[in-house]
Amino acid sequence: MSMKNNYLLQRSGRDQFGNKGDANSIRPPKGNSKDNLHTEQHKKLNEDFLGKFSARWLKMFNGLTRKDIHKKLFPHGSPALSTFRKHSRDFEVFEDYMLFLLLKDKRKCLSLIDVKKEEIETEISKFDGCGRYGVTYKGHGIILTY
Repeated sequence: MSMKNNYLLQRSGRDQFGNKGDANSIRPPKGNSKDNLHTEQHKKLNEDFLGKFSARWLKMFNGLTRKDIHKKLFPHGSPALSTFRKHSRDFEVFEDYMLFLLLKDKRKCLSLIDVKKEEIETEISKFDGCGRYGVTYKGHGIILTY
């Protein structure tokens, strides 16, 4: 048996024959304090980012239907309107989905609300020092890692 297969079996709590073994034999790795610090810093920056731009972002879509919002956000039609609607239904409130989109693609969303290029670069550069790669956000079945 290869080491890879053995590792995968152990990870799932099974032995080399596929029998359930001791589930505690392999534990997932814990994040170190530096990762935790970066995660907290990133979450704080996102809260500040939402505080600064969420009102302008939501105001841009005030009074529009979801179809019109989809056309404005995705002029090339990808993702499809049905997918857009499906993803938005996974959130309790449609505004939460819109804020999720704002955090997901900060650069594109800021350009849509006519923020100057210099200010966009300044806002995005704030996230460079906090280890964006280690932060995950859950939304509509997708886990985003920045």
